[in-house]
Amino acid sequence: MTKHLQKCVNCGEYSLANPELKCIYCGGQLTNVKPPKFSLQDKFGKYRLKYFKEEFEKKYN
Repeated sequence: MTKHLQKCVNCGEYSLANPELKCIYCGGQLTNVKPPKFSLQDKFGKYRLKYFKEEFEKKYN
């Protein structure tokens, strides 16, 4: 079991990660609240940028 702080997607409450990754308040899915480490030699940056551009186009067009 990890000791990292997680945030619920549904209710926005914070809790520690559990094996099922379920919120203890509402039963929703928990996600990691920390962003990935920044690196100038980002191996996957082009894929991430492509994904964010596609999501932006879907949302605002």
